[in-house]
Amino acid sequence: MSTLKNNSLESFNLEVNAELLTYLDSIPAFKAPEYRHNTLGYSYPIYLLIHEFGHYVTSNKEQSYLKYLPNSNTYNAAPKPGSIQDSLDVMYWNRYLKDQAGVDCWAKHGNTYYFCEPANEFVTGYASSSLGEDAAETFAHFVLLDEKPTATTAVNRKLLLFYQNPRMVAIRQSIRENLKKLGIVPRSPTMR
Repeated sequence: MSTLKNNSLESFNLEVNAELLTYLDSIPAFKAPEYRHNTLGYSYPIYLLIHEFGHYVTSNKEQSYLKYLPNSNTYNAAPKPGSIQDSLDVMYWNRYLKDQAGVDCWAKHGNTYYFCEPANEFVTGYASSSLGEDAAETFAHFVLLDEKPTATTAVNRKLLLFYQNPRMVAIRQSIRENLKKLGIVPRSPTMR
């Protein structure tokens, strides 16, 4: 998933490798440990496409603005105040990146906070690799999990950020309805 132009949030591009379809009944053999790829028991292509769409809905022009970087003469997407990624950044990532012990642990474990304190703040290990992946992975869980959580854990508070946004709730409902049309019932995993 990427923007079509470096200086625009108007349209995005999603490229899908045809090899992805070979993983309808299995998870690819990643070099990374499998803890990093919790698909909630759904077919990998289904989960992955929802995850990638999560990048779009948490980075599009409703959620981000373009910030000019004069040193490189390029633009970078920056979260708008109050957006999903801004909330994750303020509530969690600023703290992670200010804690030198956490940053050292992150680097030691291959740029993932999953093995560092607090490991229970991410829906998956992969979510702990960056703010953008945290948003996309949390979005995929928001879509595929049936129950609205209570705010007792950091993971649940992250999921509730999506529930607090009416646009995200509408997107979730639309995805779930379309999955049902395909015979995929949310919270009834497709892999055994």
